[in-house]
Amino acid sequence: MTTIMKDTPSISVLMPVRNAETFLKEAVDSILGQTFTDFEFIIIDDASTDRSPEIIRSYTDSRIKFIQNKSNQGNHISRNIGLEKACGKYIAAMDTDDRALPERLLTQYHYMEQHPDVLACGCLFYVNSTIISKPLNDRDIRIALLHDNCFLHPSLFIRTEVMQAIGGYDKEYRYSADYDLVCRISLLGKITNLPDVLMEYRMHKEQISQKHTDMQKHYADRIRNNYREEIMKRMPPVSIVIPLRIESTEREANLHCVLQYLLRSPFVYIDLLEADKERHFFFTHHERIRYRFVHDEEPVFYRTHYLNELLREAQHSIVGIWDADVLIPEAQLIAAVWHVLGGCVLCFPYNGKFRFLEKERSNAIRKDMDELQAGEGYCLLGRPSVGGAFLVNKTKYLEAGGENEGFYGWGPEDAERVKRLEILELPIARTKGLLYHLHHERKPDIGVDNRKKAQHNQKVLLNTCRQSKEELTKALKCHTGIFSYLDNHN
Repeated sequence: MTTIMKDTPSISVLMPVRNAETFLKEAVDSILGQTFTDFEFIIIDDASTDRSPEIIRSYTDSRIKFIQNKSNQGNHISRNIGLEKACGKYIAAMDTDDRALPERLLTQYHYMEQHPDVLACGCLFYVNSTIISKPLNDRDIRIALLHDNCFLHPSLFIRTEVMQAIGGYDKEYRYSADYDLVCRISLLGKITNLPDVLMEYRMHKEQISQKHTDMQKHYADRIRNNYREEIMKRMPPVSIVIPLRIESTEREANLHCVLQYLLRSPFVYIDLLEADKERHFFFTHHERIRYRFVHDEEPVFYRTHYLNELLREAQHSIVGIWDADVLIPEAQLIAAVWHVLGGCVLCFPYNGKFRFLEKERSNAIRKDMDELQAGEGYCLLGRPSVGGAFLVNKTKYLEAGGENEGFYGWGPEDAERVKRLEILELPIARTKGLLYHLHHERKPDIGVDNRKKAQHNQKVLLNTCRQSKEELTKALKCHTGIFSYLDNHN
């Protein structure tokens, strides 16, 4: 047992109380029974009308500081009242209907002392004897916060100076102030969940989250949007490259929609290359779009070749390779960028599932992108998709061969790309969420022996699959075989 008594405690445990007599004693006992004893326990009674004040007064432990609100102020305002009285180096949140396991404060205190760059930490917890997992590291947490809160609030352990710097809880978000709190902390620096199970969480019908579900969702939506907007301001610039061959007015309409959608993210810059017998795409000038036309008489669109040109010319170190018909929610794009920044050579900004949108829905979304509803459209069964859109570390991806120009037309290059990086043992990631594909009629290549083309592409794919890491590395360095095209650019 760690027993360190000082004039200024190491930890201030904050627990507001409002008509909590049913579970209150168990919660209080779980804090007073901690193996780490150098703390003050600030209990704020929010004008309870039951036996809660009486239960609290029954304790004689000198570490308890009892504050009573004259009128009902609300959960998070009460926490701020406690914060004003706190003397500890750290703030530990606590709720009256949960139980802290004996090692909670000791484990979190030691972690924060050993990791001065971390601003706050939570932990895993039990619900009805089941361990609830949460994202642990800072990057995964920032990604998760784009969608929802990923912390058990009463498990939070925060540096007091950080709480004071951000002004505590924002009373504007009455029923979701904990989500807002961790978002604001995350914007300041590192935040994590410990892998230790240190709390028992109790679910019951009197919880705020159960009694005020609609209002909580309303506030959470506002917090989520604010967080995403702030994150977007801090994102590094990203080049999205799109090679074009427009066969129909429908595909042109898709492209306009995709461009408009991508440009909603202020960190995105777009490079377009149209290769055809004549120019079909025209657009109003935009400061974040670069366009180039290449005269090309070939019946089959040499997409891999033009992608390599676009990759080499891209302005930024992170490059997205996009089809002209796909939409991906902004949060997934942000998450993919973070994965590449974190060391991945390639990241798919979706979970491998395409959602194909019918013609009528595609028409509606082209007119109003906010018409896109999560999970709509039909999904093809089979293996996870490896096409449509992905982001790469430009330098490392080109060193790994870039796009394989041995392919003629579309299809197998998507599978070969992933297989090659796997053989080279280069990290690949995926984000959560779906990719949405706008409708367009597919037209066969005219004047092309499709059977011969398929056989050729199959040989190119198998040629990569049969190589060892050493053989593939040598081929890349020597620019031989399927990578001989590199000779023209070095």
